[in-house]
Amino acid sequence: MSADVRRALGPFGVAQAEREAQTTDCVMCSHRVEPGQGVNVQVVRDPLGNLNVWFTHPGCGPSRLVDGTKTLAPDPDGEDMRMTALPPRTGHGLPILAAQLVRPVFTKPEEQGGELTEVLAPYLLSQGFSMLGELDSTPPHLEQWIAVLIAHPAPDAGTARLLILDPEASQFFSGVVCTPGGWCREALARGGAALYVGDAGLDPTSPHVHQQHERLARAARQGRLLAATISVIER
Repeated sequence: MSADVRRALGPFGVAQAEREAQTTDCVMCSHRVEPGQGVNVQVVRDPLGNLNVWFTHPGCGPSRLVDGTKTLAPDPDGEDMRMTALPPRTGHGLPILAAQLVRPVFTKPEEQGGELTEVLAPYLLSQGFSMLGELDSTPPHLEQWIAVLIAHPAPDAGTARLLILDPEASQFFSGVVCTPGGWCREALARGGAALYVGDAGLDPTSPHVHQQHERLARAARQGRLLAATISVIER
């Protein structure tokens, strides 16, 4: 972490950045930063003094402080979120959607001692998402959040196009999701799914459902997930 980044973050921000760096993706290449690899911290300071914090592999970018309003590495494809569909685990029995930002961004208030805040979390909390410590609990139901299966797949397709809208009809997610067998049918029959948002290190294309469930459960126990039950319909 460069000296100018350390000064900008302050002691609390530095400590938090070091914790977040243990479970993050590189902003430049989007690949996971594995334990022991090392990580650099990049910071963009906007005109109001707020800080956007990114992480990179040492070989992908230096640790540096940049004054400006633009992000350091915009996604050329416009895809800023991964979505993983999983079958029910235990407890609530709902099909699962797990969202993770490809390039997590943290902000920090102007004052030096302020803690870093992941930019998405305050919005989700204001919408009624809750932090649940384990996956068996039923997340709160948010009536105005809707997941729309736009193109219902063939039984052997294994994918579905999904659109998730918030109460303002703003697009939370839009893209193709790999779906386990029977996932769409179950979600439509139940009329909903449990949506988890946070860094769980999931691979949306992995066939290892048990391993994915365990990673999600571990993230929940560590307080890294926000959750809600949302409606699922098809169009």
